[in-house]
Amino acid sequence: MIPVIIISGFLGSGKTTLLSRILKAPQKTRYALIINEFGEVGLDQNLIPAGSDFVELDNGCLCCALNEDLVKIIEKLAARSDYDAIIVETTGIADPLATAWTFTRPQFKNKFRISELICVVDALHVDITKKISRETETQIASADFLYVAKTDVGDLQKILGTLKTINPHAVIVDSQNPKALDVLLDHNLVAHKMHISSPHTHTDYKSKSFDLSSQNLTLAQMEDIITGLPAGVIRAKAAFKEAHTGKIYILHRVASRLDFYEKPDYVGPYALVTIGKDIEDISL
Repeated sequence: MIPVIIISGFLGSGKTTLLSRILKAPQKTRYALIINEFGEVGLDQNLIPAGSDFVELDNGCLCCALNEDLVKIIEKLAARSDYDAIIVETTGIADPLATAWTFTRPQFKNKFRISELICVVDALHVDITKKISRETETQIASADFLYVAKTDVGDLQKILGTLKTINPHAVIVDSQNPKALDVLLDHNLVAHKMHISSPHTHTDYKSKSFDLSSQNLTLAQMEDIITGLPAGVIRAKAAFKEAHTGKIYILHRVASRLDFYEKPDYVGPYALVTIGKDIEDISL
């Protein structure tokens, strides 16, 4: 049976960074990728290594609104034989068990097995996200592996105590560990023991996007825009071409922290995507 890896983690925790790390690592495993973004404009799929074969599902969440679309994708994958395992990257507000449960439907039960649920934990912001969203604890509690990112800037010992309280059975993996991927990607694991998850919706979360292709912005101006977004914005990400240098930058904001880097090979849309609550009145 083909192993299925579900990668969850709250908004901005580092799921796409982990996925890129997996795909760039020397390996013989051929992965089919399913990437789910919450928002009308998808940026994350343009940040994974070139040449990767993936299906993107955007503007919804796999565990609720897009579930039937996921079924159709799985049916197509069931008919293919050119891959060894599936990786599903969920949105930051998804219930990973509800997503995983789709693979256990009767038509798929002899084809796929859920080998592992990985939750990416943002060591710097997990205490904040726990307070503002129930999804954070749901994702941590259901995981087989807790991949702790940003351990170089977070209070690791405090975070470990929090994680062990929520999920004492999960294997905790430090992202700084050079053997981290070896631990995560052991496809010989027994099938995950699934528990039925209650249906749910995310009606309190919204996404609002802005086209930056015709904006003449400097890096400093873009930083000001993102740092000046209202408190209701939990997550913001942007890709744009700098007005003075012509360089392409990717910017990420999680809570109050802003990070950016140059990406010369980026070929996706230039846009700003915001996710949060009560963000209808945001404008540039």
